Amino acid sequence: MLFAKMNILWILLALVVVFVYSSCKQPQKETTETSTYEKPRVPDWHKNAVIYEVNLRHFTAENTFKSFEAHIPRLKEMGIDILWFMPINPVSVKNRKGELGSPYSIGDYYKTNPEFGTMEDFKHMVQAIHDAAADPSIGAIVLAGEGDHFCGGGNLRRLSGQRSMPADSQMENMGYFHDWMMAMHDCPLPVIAAVEGAAAGGGFAVCLGCDLIVAAQDAKFVMSYARVGLSPDGGGSDSLARALPPQAALEALLEGGVIAIDRLQAWGLVNRVVPHGTAVASAMEWAQRLAAGPRETQARIKQL
Repeated sequence: MLFAKMNILWILLALVVVFVYSSCKQPQKETTETSTYEKPRVPDWHKNAVIYEVNLRHFTAENTFKSFEAHIPRLKEMGIDILWFMPINPVSVKNRKGELGSPYSIGDYYKTNPEFGTMEDFKHMVQAIHDAAADPSIGAIVLAGEGDHFCGGGNLRRLSGQRSMPADSQMENMGYFHDWMMAMHDCPLPVIAAVEGAAAGGGFAVCLGCDLIVAAQDAKFVMSYARVGLSPDGGGSDSLARALPPQAALEALLEGGVIAIDRLQAWGLVNRVVPHGTAVASAMEWAQRLAAGPRETQARIKQL
């Protein structure tokens, strides 16, 4: 979560709370060859961003989500750009050393630590942070993945594990993802997806949930649900059905293979195709121009 000082709000997919997405990277093979180091691509504003790490155990006397909320305005006034929370999950009891244990030894990835509060308390705190970050000077949103890929889709091991959970718990977990998609849909600002690498499964659905898409020429778009025996979520099937002729939408959903970037652009799904490594910069440049436009008019246009 971040307090944006620029007129562009950057959201890192890798930090999405609760609904965990996995990277599309393949395990690296051992090799004796010397590899060429490639400097990570990092947005320019991160270089001077102020990061504040939050340890809820020691932040306030109460050590709860609710008590932290009272300090959000003060942190914003201090000029904090990014809030980095230490793990908020229950601490594992097995092999624990001491009474508290390490917060990085997580006992349950699906729950919040009851010492901090409930999941509803956590969501309320997150909303309070977003409210504090809301700034009239923010005119557009750029959505990009951290690293070489936009988003590799859902963690299949996690999704398989969810099948043993009660139906209402499964629906609740998926609801977090859908709430996020609806938040992008309802956002009055232009939302631009900057796609490098793979946008697979749910990652493709996230792209389709954005208003505009800028993609690298070697980006890979895959609606891969059918290949793993799943139905599309995140509004992916609905977005394709609205944007494409029925035959083209069915082809993308049933085949589950990589769709050529030039075909996506011809269909009108991808707005701009740019050289490898420049999708984020191109999207930021476009967002800067949109941010300089009439905010209320743009919001009304999105509602049409």
